[in-house]
Amino acid sequence: MTKQTRRGLLGLSMKSLGVAALAGIGRVSGQTGGGSNRVLICIELIGGEDSNNLLVPLDPQAYSQYVSGRGALALSKSGLRPIDAAHQRAAYGLPAEMPEVASLYASKALSAVANVGDTPYPLTRAQYLANPGAVPSDAFSHSGNSKRTYLRGAMVSPAWAPGAVQETLDAFQQRVFAFSTGVTSAATSASWFQGTRHDDPAVLNVMNSIHVSTPFPNSGLGRMLLQAVKLAAAGPMLGLGRQIVNCPMGGWDTHSDALTRLIGLHIELSQALGAFYQAAQELHLWNNILAFTSTEFNRALAPNRFGGSDHAWGGHRLVLGGGVKGGDVYGLFPSLVLGGSDDVSGHGTWLPTTSTMQLAMTLAGWWGLSGADLTAAFPGWGSVDLGLFGPKAA
Repeated sequence: MTKQTRRGLLGLSMKSLGVAALAGIGRVSGQTGGGSNRVLICIELIGGEDSNNLLVPLDPQAYSQYVSGRGALALSKSGLRPIDAAHQRAAYGLPAEMPEVASLYASKALSAVANVGDTPYPLTRAQYLANPGAVPSDAFSHSGNSKRTYLRGAMVSPAWAPGAVQETLDAFQQRVFAFSTGVTSAATSASWFQGTRHDDPAVLNVMNSIHVSTPFPNSGLGRMLLQAVKLAAAGPMLGLGRQIVNCPMGGWDTHSDALTRLIGLHIELSQALGAFYQAAQELHLWNNILAFTSTEFNRALAPNRFGGSDHAWGGHRLVLGGGVKGGDVYGLFPSLVLGGSDDVSGHGTWLPTTSTMQLAMTLAGWWGLSGADLTAAFPGWGSVDLGLFGPKAA
């Protein structure tokens, strides 16, 4: 008998898995392999999300400051869904057009992290104002190395993903799976894979064999999150190990007509997250899957003359998935006083109190990185844990 190499055997196994899945044998059974198959799903809100209307303080003084600074872009209290945040000892409102997100928050499946943004290291307002040049200029721009990893074929992945899978950028480029929907997946155990990395038929066959009864919205993000859930379910069958999946959602460049545009964007995001939750439960993936929002920067609290808002800095992110201590707002919520203690521009540009890398490091710790591997993937940040994970709140 001809001696088979390990790579050849894996290739043969890969083909067999695809055939088995197509025959209905590869249905998900709930055995997701523990932490070795955990999946991070980055929902990349491209254009700079204006999260000032995502999480609105409802306590009287803070709401008054919000209305004063937000002007024509302010949401009325009747247009908000109230939530409580124990960490902040405060009440907030989510937009009325996001009932799914409000329900997930209430059921402790989702949390928010306040005032996140790109900083090279922890900064005080006085330090920044004394030396604004210490912050890379791309902190306030749509593109740059701190924003995302740019891949061939106009695909993107989180900026920290190459370090997390412990690859050089060139090796990382060769490893990433890409799909025509815009979805990408960096898989830790897929270096053996011999097929094409773009819309690979064998990978698609296994993914498409996975039956999902949960209806997803017929939107760009809905279609991508359905594919992301199927990727998470297919990973163990394909031997992919842990994955970092990226789903880019455009339209967030709201320099004009922000109120109307944000309603549509919020509806699409909320409906897609609601379907994601239901499908993860249906496929018994919940404990091994985590979705989070990311964006280039927040927008200024103060409106511009076009009914929109301009580039700013710190903003709020959503985190949804297994292990999240949900129903709370983590981090430090900024003072919304224009020119106040957290504003570095006079227009409502919040100095981030949680770095994008600190949040990413916390997520990567849940995903499976620890010790020297974690600090190597995020050099210079030491030990970081934002307290997002652990036993569920009672």
